[in-house]
Amino acid sequence: MLTIEDRLAIQQLYARYCACMDTGDMHGWAHCFTVDGEFDTFTKHKGRDNIEAYGADVMARRLTNPWTNGQHWNNNIIVEGDGNTANALCYLVVMGKMKDSGEHRIVIQGVYQDELAKEVGQ
Repeated sequence: MLTIEDRLAIQQLYARYCACMDTGDMHGWAHCFTVDGEFDTFTKHKGRDNIEAYGADVMARRLTNPWTNGQHWNNNIIVEGDGNTANALCYLVVMGKMKDSGEHRIVIQGVYQDELAKEVGQ
């Protein structure tokens, strides 16, 4: 069973993930994953170094998006685990300001399905 401390740490992990992505801190974002972690989007990126390289590529392409000021929001987090590993599901929404109209819109929506593991006590 997950402790309250585990649950709070997982919430912090999700918040850090979003903040690092939104501020362009790809090193910090990659460290939200275990050393041998995997990020599976349209392609799989295995290992923290490859995840960071993928994130850097996303940042480089950001200028071509039709929106600016993207902000990731995770919510409805469901987590079950034993304290060493856990499975989580949460919704993702990215809000952005459209370059052409200045309107704020949902520009991405999705679902994360994650396998979580403690690494060095975190």
